[in-house]
Amino acid sequence: MLTKVWLFVKHYWYIPLVLVLLLCAFVVYRSKISALVSVITSAQEEHKKSLEKIKVAAEQKINKERKASDKHIEEMTSLQIDKQKKIEEVLTKIENREDELKENIDEIAKQLKKEFGDGQ
Repeated sequence: MLTKVWLFVKHYWYIPLVLVLLLCAFVVYRSKISALVSVITSAQEEHKKSLEKIKVAAEQKINKERKASDKHIEEMTSLQIDKQKKIEEVLTKIENREDELKENIDEIAKQLKKEFGDGQ
């Protein structure tokens, strides 16, 4: 077992060395490490706040675009309804005029028949 450990240390000598150096650095610079940890945690908190602000701004933009889209759809719908009403009005006017012309044609034909006879 000891030979296996020695063989491992012989081939991978830098791993125990790095671990020992990290342990020494932790003992010597304990207060600086805590300051570094506090800087890292405050940076993470600031990052989270920034992400939240970006998220809120994106949601506001989406809501604004959605409102504009809804308004446009409402306007287009009202224009289509108005257009349909105008078309219906024109069609009823055309039908009424056609009916008047049919009645007038029959009456004109009767008057011509009276004035000029049967034509025979």
